[in-house]
Amino acid sequence: MSEFESHRPEESWEWEDVRLNTLDYAPGPLLEDLAEHHIDTVGALLGATRGLSAALSVSDPNQEAADTLVAKLIDTLPAELVERYRVAQPDIPPPGILPGPDPLEGDHQ
Repeated sequence: MSEFESHRPEESWEWEDVRLNTLDYAPGPLLEDLAEHHIDTVGALLGATRGLSAALSVSDPNQEAADTLVAKLIDTLPAELVERYRVAQPDIPPPGILPGPDPLEGDHQ
């Protein structure tokens, strides 16, 4: 019995922390390919692929395994979790620029 099978997540937030190497359908060479991009949990994979909506591109020998992994996760993961990662995120402000009032404006004494 794999680690994943011994404790299958019940809550959608628990899925984000599931390590990909605990999934029986994630072969070692694919995991090594993903690890090069610091993708080692379901949450990291969801974030990198915008909720599995963007293609997961890996080296050619691992592409079929990647497609299988994505298909199985789509069938397995709670829909609300996947949708949360598909929602458009606000633009990130440029470095050094924080949103909000300018602290230099106003009364100076």
